[in-house]
Amino acid sequence: MITENPPFELGRWTLPAWRVNFDDFGSPSLYISAQSGLLVTKRHELWRIFDWMFRFHVMDYSEEENVKNLLLFWVTLFGILACLAGLVLTYFRVFKPNKPKAAFNEVTTKDGRT
Repeated sequence: MITENPPFELGRWTLPAWRVNFDDFGSPSLYISAQSGLLVTKRHELWRIFDWMFRFHVMDYSEEENVKNLLLFWVTLFGILACLAGLVLTYFRVFKPNKPKAAFNEVTTKDGRT
């Protein structure tokens, strides 16, 4: 029975819950709600590795739910600004018609050569 400090694979909103472990390939675990008796979630070792890597992907280093993550906000804002700058530069480089370049003025020398 888990009543506090749930593992990172189980959210706080699902507590209290029972954890049922199996000694099988991948060490699967079932989490069952103590209030309703319904299956909350199931996890195995590969899924735990995925959850761990996904936390790094979304920069959730604090293991908490619904936390204001300023690092994620600033990286996201920088990414959006970089994309918009790339779109503007692409427009001016590829899609906007080029103005005709001024031709070089022909210079003639005293003997008439150009």
